[in-house]
Amino acid sequence: MVPVQLKDTREEGFRLFGLGAGTTKNQTVLFYSTTKDKQPFQIAVADQTGFNFKPISQELKFGYWWQKPSPEITTTDYRLSQTSRNYILTYLEKTNNHYQLKYRLTKNLINWSKPKKFPGIGETGIILPKTKTLIYGRKEIKKAQFKRFSKTASLNKSIFQLKERILGRSNFKVSQVFNLKQGYLVLFYCYQDPNILDSFSWLLVLLDKNKPNQIRWTKQMPITGTIPDAKDKKVTPLGSIKINDQLISYWQLDNQNIYGLSQPFFKINQVKPPTPFPYLKKLDRAPENPILKPQAKNNWESKLVFNPSAVDDGEKVHLVYRAIGDDDTSSFGYAVSEDGINIDQRLDQPIYQPRADFETNPQAPYVTTRQFISGGGAGGCEDPKLTKIKDKIYMTYTAWDGANHPRVALTSINSDDFFNQIWNWQMPVLISPPNEIHKNWAIFPKKIKGKYAILHSLSPQILVNYFDNLEFDGQNFIDSYYRPSGRPNNWDTWVRGPGPSPIETNDGWLILYHAMDKNDPGRYKLGAMVVDKNDPTKVIYRSNTPLLEPDMNYENEGFKAGVVYSCGAVVRNKRLLVYYGGADTVSCVAQMKLDQLLNQMKLDQEIRLRPAKSVFMYN
Repeated sequence: MVPVQLKDTREEGFRLFGLGAGTTKNQTVLFYSTTKDKQPFQIAVADQTGFNFKPISQELKFGYWWQKPSPEITTTDYRLSQTSRNYILTYLEKTNNHYQLKYRLTKNLINWSKPKKFPGIGETGIILPKTKTLIYGRKEIKKAQFKRFSKTASLNKSIFQLKERILGRSNFKVSQVFNLKQGYLVLFYCYQDPNILDSFSWLLVLLDKNKPNQIRWTKQMPITGTIPDAKDKKVTPLGSIKINDQLISYWQLDNQNIYGLSQPFFKINQVKPPTPFPYLKKLDRAPENPILKPQAKNNWESKLVFNPSAVDDGEKVHLVYRAIGDDDTSSFGYAVSEDGINIDQRLDQPIYQPRADFETNPQAPYVTTRQFISGGGAGGCEDPKLTKIKDKIYMTYTAWDGANHPRVALTSINSDDFFNQIWNWQMPVLISPPNEIHKNWAIFPKKIKGKYAILHSLSPQILVNYFDNLEFDGQNFIDSYYRPSGRPNNWDTWVRGPGPSPIETNDGWLILYHAMDKNDPGRYKLGAMVVDKNDPTKVIYRSNTPLLEPDMNYENEGFKAGVVYSCGAVVRNKRLLVYYGGADTVSCVAQMKLDQLLNQMKLDQEIRLRPAKSVFMYN
């Protein structure tokens, strides 16, 4: 490592923050900011060595009035690329733990356009040279194709998925793209711990120029060299460039000195084509999604319809979904699908509305305690979960009165009444204790060792309580405990809770669950685990990647961006159909062969939920 020389006015209180690096036709560019800046960023250009930088003397112009953002807003991962007429700078903006990929355009590095968003994308990305194709991702390499950068991508798909046991790392992010005669060489930082240099290596991916979703080969290469006195200090990768036959990567140590590492550029002809990976391909979303949208004509579901639950009677799938209307009260609507995807009937009136005091907010749409708001509701009945046991259908849901802690309520209905749309619901009763927040409880569809079982927590451990019957008196409650935790260095570092009611399989109970990644905050994802049939606190195996994550526009454009949230799932014709809410706004469905899911979980392979298409339902 060689320290990068950059003019440094080390007056009291001065700090330098490296933001990223890139190249123009004839310049190496370093983006940085300081504590003294009154503009978004500064630029320094290097001499022919790539190590001696000099700040641009001209004042940068940003095309609109700008003021220094609040401490809650930070930017990072600046990547520069060339379009057909301009240079495009992509970067991540972090606001209150939410990441958004943005971009600016320039012709000369002096005059910059105002920032615009890449809709629904919150991971480091770079534009392939002279195209409108974005390459981005952290657990997998994704491609987004744009007609205009500020519009939602017309094609947004996974083209490569990281295999932890092969690459030895669990995350990556793009560093640079090189336009070579063999194709687009995309260089990624591949890492386990983003702050420790020894955990980094290079991941090389060569994309076909004519079909950039096709990978010609991949290779993992080491990053050689060390940073002096780097032990126990934070290392931040800033980017990389190519000068002649050398690759220079830039790193900052503890937000102080910036270092450059030079190593021979990669010889493409020495890299053999990769062995095909046995991963499930992440397929395009079906045109049927979203299958349910808000209806302005019905004031009770005019704003949001999401988080559907499901019951299959053998002929039809019955959906009960959460709806929010003009007064922001949550109630439940009803729809029916014969094939599990296309909606054949949808009622114009809610089938379940708040009745008890503990779920009624007389002041709606006003609430007393805003910290308990979920999905934009001002109280009512939230997130239904249906479970059919013999001739009864039980429903757990979150009950909230707009003031006190949200709690779990239980009701039931005769299955014949339900399937015939006779809504004789039992009066609900609370089953979670007062003065505690509880959600996401689910009932097992069969007795375990002769008793009814309720799953009420997955974190920090699986908690299941057993009962002779499900007749609660509203005075005795299930003692539950939840603390946000999960598996370190995995996609589910923050487990939120169970999704749909557990599904019985030959291998055990299949539990779908919601979780987030502390390195990818603000994005709800769906995973799976299989637990023992007789002791569901014992995990047999578990998915090492999400089954479903918010990648599509209808999962990012709505009340809450970056959310997929499932409350219902059924098995039809050996396929698992998962019903979920997108962006807390619409209802969707995705599917996968159940045996395929279970077998790949056993093999510890990466898995993705295949978006449903009715044409594939009865293959």
